Amino acid sequence: MSKEAKIRLLKYGASALICAAIVVGYALGENVAEQELVNVYRILSDAFTLPALLFLFSGALVWLSNQGSLDAIGYLLTAVVRFIIPGGRLTHEKYGDYVARRREKNVTGYGFLFIVGLACMVGALVFTWLYFQLHGPI
Repeated sequence: MSKEAKIRLLKYGASALICAAIVVGYALGENVAEQELVNVYRILSDAFTLPALLFLFSGALVWLSNQGSLDAIGYLLTAVVRFIIPGGRLTHEKYGDYVARRREKNVTGYGFLFIVGLACMVGALVFTWLYFQLHGPI
């Protein structure tokens, strides 16, 4: 197996385990074993929605960061940390230099966040559909 395939397997496997842990934890927290079938579908819909939104929003945050939307916040936090650390005030970096340095270090390989998030969202939509099949319209 190639190194790239191992890395991809690790990313997707770890993400799937995190998704499964959230789903199982939420379902057990809602005591799914003692619920009626219609409530089981509702609980599982909610359980799959949580990791779906977590992964989708994490991917969106990384994408926005790569686009430069969070550069001003990062520059501000860097300046505050440099101001607090003794001797850090001597090393001042202009905003333009910070943005140029930041552009060189864009994050890549985060598409799996969207794929795992969409897979979890499909699970949530399936259980929502099943819920409304048994429950009927509100």
